[in-house]
Amino acid sequence: MVPRILTFNWHESYIHLLAKTGYEFDVVQVTKGGRFGWIREFRPVPRNCRLIDEAAALSRLAAGGYDRIVAHNVFDLMFVLESDLPKAILFHTTVEVRAGEAGRDLKTAFHDKVRRLVTLSPNVTPIFISRLKKESWGLDGEIILPGIDLAEYGGYTGSERKVLRIGNFLKEADPASGFSIQEKALSGLPATVLGLNPTVAGSFVPKDWDDCRGYMRSHRVYVNTTQAPFEDGYNLAMLEAMATGMPVVSAENPSSPIENGANGYVSADERELRARVEDLFSDRGLAGTLGQKARETVADRFPIESFISNWKRVLDAGSPGVSVPDDIVPGRVAPSLADSHSAGFIRGSAQIHVEGMEERDYFHKERRELETALESGDLESARSALEMFLEAHPLDAEALLRHSDICVRLGRRDEAFADLEKILLFEPGREDALARKAAFERALPGGA
Repeated sequence: MVPRILTFNWHESYIHLLAKTGYEFDVVQVTKGGRFGWIREFRPVPRNCRLIDEAAALSRLAAGGYDRIVAHNVFDLMFVLESDLPKAILFHTTVEVRAGEAGRDLKTAFHDKVRRLVTLSPNVTPIFISRLKKESWGLDGEIILPGIDLAEYGGYTGSERKVLRIGNFLKEADPASGFSIQEKALSGLPATVLGLNPTVAGSFVPKDWDDCRGYMRSHRVYVNTTQAPFEDGYNLAMLEAMATGMPVVSAENPSSPIENGANGYVSADERELRARVEDLFSDRGLAGTLGQKARETVADRFPIESFISNWKRVLDAGSPGVSVPDDIVPGRVAPSLADSHSAGFIRGSAQIHVEGMEERDYFHKERRELETALESGDLESARSALEMFLEAHPLDAEALLRHSDICVRLGRRDEAFADLEKILLFEPGREDALARKAAFERALPGGA
């Protein structure tokens, strides 16, 4: 019988890879990047993936409808914590990225709580997408590198003298994304930026996966600037470009698969990066030669066969269920989600209060949009601006509190309550969140 896996839709391209195991997946839909559900422009829904909501996931989980669970963050894990099914939790990012702009002490506290939750939870196997991620979190677990199916890529022509850049929220993710380096190095050069980038002029989402691969085939060079210690020297988009046969010009990074002059170019100097892009603009034959070497590198270092076999081994493994330690659960978990607050109260990313937040221009474009919306009484736009901000800055309790207040005014009480639960998960003594939560509970039927 084919195993059925419960997972969560934070990363279409990664789930698309997981589906190559041939197992059956129920994929819980979430809101990310201001959009709800599976973003079909990024990947088609695999035939063995069924899109469901949280309530259906809980119902099927309670009925014994799953064999394994794959979580993509700590809140996915909390959602299913009391289930005794074997669980894998994926770490797609470093703690430095996940903790965002929080100070050192708050990052340490957040890190410690996540580590304790993962290590004391039953039947949980941490999976890291690279050695950098494993070392950042300091947890035992397995490293499963991405796998690229070369049969899905190829046909590079490089016919357009343009740079290709791909990523979501590139500007907001700076310095991890190296966006400011790209802007300086590529200023004035023709380029296409693909992805969800509302603050980057000219960026757009491709029509579909085929459209995206078309840009990889036609554009002359791919530029990557992900920065250590935040990110690896590659991501899925870059590996896919290499598999297509594109040459890559990359910022220096210890884990980059690019060897300078052998399968692309690497430099820590913005002027050098620009010069190498211009060289490839001038020499299409050189671009093709380096791109072919890049494709060979992906075949050697990121084979899809290893990815599939490693994930099958993880998903086929299991151990007997044990009780959840009482002291590691600061709030309710899966079985109690059937009450009036329903599934969804524990979605998103951890929030930690950052002192002095009012003195920082922490919202950038989103803050200006928020204030404009509030002044005009447009609460829906204000809610949207806050949600965009929270996607990029997952440790701002202040933003989460404002979102909760706006949801109350819009009558979205479940979402408002969910915001408070998220804060209290990692700050159980926070008085303003406790006061708001108590007010909610008093307002419920039978409340004091």
